[in-house]
Amino acid sequence: MSLKNLGDIFYSTKLRSSRHSLSRKIIARILVIIFVIFLALGFPSFRIYQESKNIKNEARLLSDALKQQNIDNIKNHSQNVKRSLIQINTPLNLLFWLGFVPFVGGYYQDIRNLNEAGILLLSALEKVIIKIEPFKDELGLTGQ
Repeated sequence: MSLKNLGDIFYSTKLRSSRHSLSRKIIARILVIIFVIFLALGFPSFRIYQESKNIKNEARLLSDALKQQNIDNIKNHSQNVKRSLIQINTPLNLLFWLGFVPFVGGYYQDIRNLNEAGILLLSALEKVIIKIEPFKDELGLTGQ
Protein backbone atom coordinates (compact mmCIF):
# COMPACT_ATOMS: atom_id res chain seq x y z
CA MET A 1 0.00 0.00 0.00
CA SER A 2 1.48 3.30 -1.01
CA LEU A 3 1.22 6.39 1.07
CA LYS A 4 -0.38 9.51 -0.41
CA ASN A 5 0.09 13.00 0.74
CA LEU A 6 -3.40 14.03 1.82
CA GLY A 7 -2.39 17.70 1.82
CA ASP A 8 -1.82 17.62 -1.95
CA ILE A 9 -5.18 16.00 -2.57
CA PHE A 10 -7.00 18.51 -0.35
CA TYR A 11 -5.19 21.48 -1.93
CA SER A 12 -5.96 20.44 -5.51
CA THR A 13 -9.68 19.94 -4.71
CA LYS A 14 -9.87 23.31 -2.97
CA LEU A 15 -8.11 24.99 -5.89
CA ARG A 16 -10.58 23.50 -8.37
CA SER A 17 -13.59 24.61 -6.37
CA SER A 18 -12.20 28.13 -5.99
CA ARG A 19 -11.68 28.32 -9.77
CA HIS A 20 -15.30 27.33 -10.33
CA SER A 21 -16.58 29.84 -7.82
CA LEU A 22 -14.38 32.53 -9.36
CA SER A 23 -15.73 31.83 -12.85
CA ARG A 24 -19.29 31.79 -11.49
CA LYS A 25 -18.73 35.17 -9.86
CA ILE A 26 -17.39 36.60 -13.10
CA ILE A 27 -20.33 35.22 -15.08
CA ALA A 28 -22.78 36.57 -12.49
CA ARG A 29 -21.19 40.03 -12.67
CA ILE A 30 -21.31 40.03 -16.45
CA LEU A 31 -24.98 39.03 -16.40
CA VAL A 32 -25.79 41.80 -13.91
CA ILE A 33 -23.99 44.36 -16.09
CA ILE A 34 -25.88 43.17 -19.18
CA PHE A 35 -29.18 43.36 -17.28
CA VAL A 36 -28.47 46.91 -16.08
CA ILE A 37 -27.55 48.01 -19.61
CA PHE A 38 -30.74 46.39 -20.90
CA LEU A 39 -32.80 48.29 -18.34
CA ALA A 40 -30.99 51.56 -19.03
CA LEU A 41 -31.57 51.24 -22.77
CA GLY A 42 -34.69 49.13 -23.07
CA PHE A 43 -37.36 51.01 -21.16
CA PRO A 44 -36.57 54.53 -22.42
CA SER A 45 -36.15 53.23 -25.97
CA PHE A 46 -39.52 51.50 -25.86
CA ARG A 47 -41.21 54.67 -24.58
CA ILE A 48 -39.48 56.70 -27.29
CA TYR A 49 -40.76 54.22 -29.87
CA GLN A 50 -44.33 54.49 -28.56
CA GLU A 51 -44.22 58.28 -28.50
CA SER A 52 -42.71 58.44 -31.98
CA LYS A 53 -45.62 56.39 -33.34
CA ASN A 54 -47.97 58.90 -31.71
CA ILE A 55 -46.04 61.81 -33.23
CA LYS A 56 -46.20 60.15 -36.65
CA ASN A 57 -49.98 59.78 -36.47
CA GLU A 58 -50.49 63.35 -35.24
CA ALA A 59 -48.14 64.72 -37.93
CA ARG A 60 -50.09 62.85 -40.59
CA LEU A 61 -53.31 64.46 -39.33
CA LEU A 62 -51.58 67.87 -39.34
CA SER A 63 -50.47 67.28 -42.92
CA ASP A 64 -54.04 66.44 -43.94
CA ALA A 65 -55.31 69.59 -42.20
CA LEU A 66 -52.74 71.67 -44.10
CA LYS A 67 -53.85 70.12 -47.39
CA GLN A 68 -57.48 70.93 -46.56
CA GLN A 69 -56.47 74.49 -45.61
CA ASN A 70 -58.57 74.33 -42.44
CA ILE A 71 -56.97 76.66 -39.90
CA ASP A 72 -58.95 75.28 -36.94
CA ASN A 73 -57.76 71.72 -37.60
CA ILE A 74 -54.23 72.99 -38.23
CA LYS A 75 -54.26 74.72 -34.85
CA ASN A 76 -55.56 71.64 -32.99
CA HIS A 77 -53.23 69.15 -34.65
CA SER A 78 -50.16 71.38 -34.32
CA GLN A 79 -50.83 71.61 -30.58
CA ASN A 80 -51.15 67.81 -30.41
CA VAL A 81 -47.86 67.28 -32.27
CA LYS A 82 -46.12 69.82 -30.03
CA ARG A 83 -47.49 68.12 -26.92
CA SER A 84 -46.22 64.76 -28.19
CA LEU A 85 -42.78 66.21 -28.90
CA ILE A 86 -42.62 67.61 -25.39
CA GLN A 87 -43.68 64.24 -23.94
CA ILE A 88 -40.87 62.46 -25.77
CA ASN A 89 -38.34 64.62 -23.90
CA THR A 90 -38.79 62.57 -20.70
CA PRO A 91 -37.52 59.25 -22.08
CA LEU A 92 -34.85 61.12 -24.07
CA ASN A 93 -33.61 62.67 -20.84
CA LEU A 94 -33.26 59.19 -19.33
CA LEU A 95 -30.74 58.38 -22.06
CA PHE A 96 -28.52 61.40 -21.23
CA TRP A 97 -25.55 59.12 -20.60
CA LEU A 98 -25.48 58.20 -24.30
CA GLY A 99 -24.11 61.69 -24.94
CA PHE A 100 -20.83 60.58 -23.37
CA VAL A 101 -20.45 57.43 -25.47
CA PRO A 102 -17.94 58.28 -28.24
CA PHE A 103 -19.70 57.26 -31.47
CA VAL A 104 -23.31 57.24 -30.26
CA GLY A 105 -23.12 60.60 -28.47
CA GLY A 106 -23.32 62.59 -31.70
CA TYR A 107 -26.47 60.79 -32.80
CA TYR A 108 -28.04 61.33 -29.38
CA GLN A 109 -27.34 65.07 -29.58
CA ASP A 110 -28.80 65.14 -33.11
CA ILE A 111 -32.02 63.56 -31.85
CA ARG A 112 -32.23 66.06 -28.98
CA ASN A 113 -31.63 69.00 -31.35
CA LEU A 114 -34.15 67.69 -33.88
CA ASN A 115 -36.78 67.37 -31.16
CA GLU A 116 -36.09 70.89 -29.92
CA ALA A 117 -36.24 72.24 -33.48
CA GLY A 118 -39.64 70.58 -33.98
CA ILE A 119 -40.98 72.16 -30.80
CA LEU A 120 -39.73 75.60 -31.86
CA LEU A 121 -41.16 75.16 -35.36
CA LEU A 122 -44.58 74.31 -33.99
CA SER A 123 -44.40 77.27 -31.59
CA ALA A 124 -43.74 79.53 -34.58
CA LEU A 125 -46.65 77.92 -36.44
CA GLU A 126 -48.95 78.61 -33.49
CA LYS A 127 -47.89 82.29 -33.49
CA VAL A 128 -48.56 82.55 -37.23
CA ILE A 129 -51.98 80.94 -36.78
CA ILE A 130 -52.85 83.40 -34.00
CA LYS A 131 -51.92 86.33 -36.26
CA ILE A 132 -53.83 85.15 -39.34
CA GLU A 133 -56.85 83.60 -37.60
CA PRO A 134 -58.95 86.79 -37.74
CA PHE A 135 -58.45 86.85 -41.52
CA LYS A 136 -59.19 83.17 -42.20
CA ASP A 137 -62.32 83.90 -44.26
CA GLU A 138 -60.53 86.42 -46.49
CA LEU A 139 -57.58 84.02 -46.94
CA GLY A 140 -59.82 81.04 -47.66
CA LEU A 141 -58.56 78.96 -44.75
CA THR A 142 -61.92 77.62 -43.67
CA GLY A 143 -61.42 74.19 -45.20
CA GLN A 144 -64.33 74.30 -47.58
